[in-house]
Amino acid sequence: MESINKANNIGNKGNSYARSYSASGLKAYARSFELLRNDIFFCQYAAEVLKTAQPLPLLKDSIHKMTEIASHLFREENLEIAIHGTKAKFPLIQLKIELLLNAIKN
Repeated sequence: MESINKANNIGNKGNSYARSYSASGLKAYARSFELLRNDIFFCQYAAEVLKTAQPLPLLKDSIHKMTEIASHLFREENLEIAIHGTKAKFPLIQLKIELLLNAIKN
């Protein structure tokens, strides 16, 4: 039942789904450590940005670079999707995947 609910939400919450699915393989302590490392990184980055006289150009540059990285990662040849579900739900799952892929393209 849980996998069907996740499949139904994939189109609406693709990034959240990907994070939860990838994190499901981690042990609880590893997941907590990873979240803490991410929080520390963003706090350190924010502190460095706030030290600058003009943070806006730095933020714009970071957004540009992260967008460029994402454009290389989210290419058709780099994506692979595994589906677990019943045959009856396949059309709905296919629709949700198409919505997700269209959202990534745009």
